[in-house]
Amino acid sequence: MPFILIAIPILKVNVENGLIVQAMINMISNPVNSTVPIAAEVLKAAGVYDKRKLFGVTTLDVVSNQAESAGLRHTTC
Repeated sequence: MPFILIAIPILKVNVENGLIVQAMINMISNPVNSTVPIAAEVLKAAGVYDKRKLFGVTTLDVVSNQAESAGLRHTTC
């Protein structure tokens, strides 16, 4: 959960300073099912939540592992 402890306060500060009103926010984390709802609540509290602009990704771990495995096998992904 260290990502949540870092990402949510940064998100909150940026929202409070009006820096991400129009931004698309991608939460890259594992598990994404706990991080995205927390981010949504921060955005809702600030009145800038748009469900079309908040999303999460977990496949980064899969891609990273595939790349590492390919490197060990001396092949490509």
